[in-house]
Amino acid sequence: MEREKRLVRKLPHHQLAIWTRGALLFGALSCVGACGGGSAPAGSGSQADGSRTDSSHVDGGAEDLPDLGSVVTGTQLLAGDLDVAGITTDDVAAVLDQSRGALAVPLSGAPAQPIDPASDSLGAVGGVIFSFHNLDTVDGFGDLTIWTSASGAVPFVDGATTYAIAVSDDGTRILGTGLTSSDATTSNLVLGGIDGTAPVTTLLPISLSSACQPLLVFTGGMFVASHCAPGSTEVTISAIDPLSGAVVDLLTPARNGIRVVPGASGLVALVDTGGKASLVPVAGGAPTPIGSDVDGLIAAPDGSAVFLRTAGTVVRVPVAGGPAVLLGLTGVVDMSGVSPDGQQLIFQTVEGMRAGYGDLWLTSATAPGPLVQLSKDINTTIFDSAFTADASQVLYFTSADQHGVGTFTAAPVAGGPPVVYGQGGWSVLAYAGSRVAFTDEYAPVAKRPGRAVLRTLDLSTGGAPAVVATHAGAYFYLTHAKDRVAFSFNDGSAQSGLYLAPLP
Repeated sequence: MEREKRLVRKLPHHQLAIWTRGALLFGALSCVGACGGGSAPAGSGSQADGSRTDSSHVDGGAEDLPDLGSVVTGTQLLAGDLDVAGITTDDVAAVLDQSRGALAVPLSGAPAQPIDPASDSLGAVGGVIFSFHNLDTVDGFGDLTIWTSASGAVPFVDGATTYAIAVSDDGTRILGTGLTSSDATTSNLVLGGIDGTAPVTTLLPISLSSACQPLLVFTGGMFVASHCAPGSTEVTISAIDPLSGAVVDLLTPARNGIRVVPGASGLVALVDTGGKASLVPVAGGAPTPIGSDVDGLIAAPDGSAVFLRTAGTVVRVPVAGGPAVLLGLTGVVDMSGVSPDGQQLIFQTVEGMRAGYGDLWLTSATAPGPLVQLSKDINTTIFDSAFTADASQVLYFTSADQHGVGTFTAAPVAGGPPVVYGQGGWSVLAYAGSRVAFTDEYAPVAKRPGRAVLRTLDLSTGGAPAVVATHAGAYFYLTHAKDRVAFSFNDGSAQSGLYLAPLP
């Protein structure tokens, strides 16, 4: 599958991206259904679940773009034919090598450590690398080995689904699934530590039906799980103590979505099957009703507010209390993102043919204000970052095709015409001020992640993008400090391998 999994792009990036040999699997979404906005990682050449589809067997990409030759900058950390599957919060790259299997490669330059030579797929969440072997690529479950800097590689549980994993903030406890049935209709929520000294605890059986895929997150010191009992489609959302495994139900019957309110509030926004939305403290306490007839919601990145969509209108609800504000919008079908400072909202009024695609508009997120149409093209979408870090520019892709390849475009929030910066664009990540890293000139590779040109750009200067590497992996990862970029490079020569380059 071509868009091999960075998971679904417009969604928050704590989701698990799973790279798979010969195919790509997408990890679990932290918010679907009633959550709205970012239904597809942040970003997508989308299927019904918002994930990018595999284009390794189709025409497309950078065939008509200029050949820049073979260019790579930075330091080679590891030579080989490999793909980068993620980076841990302590800056260790998860690498799937075609001959050596799953490896953990410290970006400090320390030697690579083996995780699983038989690995079929790989991903990273928090400080943990997840490797699956004996993988059922159709239903997405296999035998799970975990790796951490503290404990190395440890077998965790057999029959784990690749799309439902959460890690505690201290990196010591994992909530996942295990002992999945051979027909992939049922599994179990399981809880365990990273060092393998204590057995993994089975908490409760769950359904894996398409109507009730489990969602797992960690916030406010607790795991939060959206799940159904076997044979049922009634969703229950529960808080789970990371140490004892005690399960406390927060809402049932619920819509299958969890929206974490960023920051230290310990709140999640949930919606019941009747459309009633509430802010719920995961550690215990009474929920706070915030809206009715809700069909979508998102939270501001600064945790200041939650935005509710009801019959095409949008209401801003302050998390700390105070009057809700009707933003004066009509016909909204999707809220695509809120700026890092919580001041700007981007949304869609026309749905495209794929999830997360449509037109694109910008308006104030704090009060009724002017509407700016960024794109009339109904194949416009967000792939990863929606704004620069300083909230000065909106980042989006127009003319995005079914495989998730589009035209990288940016528009000043303060006003001014949009500017095209990349054709055949795949992904953009904001990292400091108005600076971004992005991949364009995308070209598919059979049964592997595609290749692209990796560039950096300061949108405030109006200059030309700088080339970091040609023949780079279409997916790339920023270090925790966002001062360096890790990527794979493969031009068929001895230069191929894992690289780390400074970000200007």
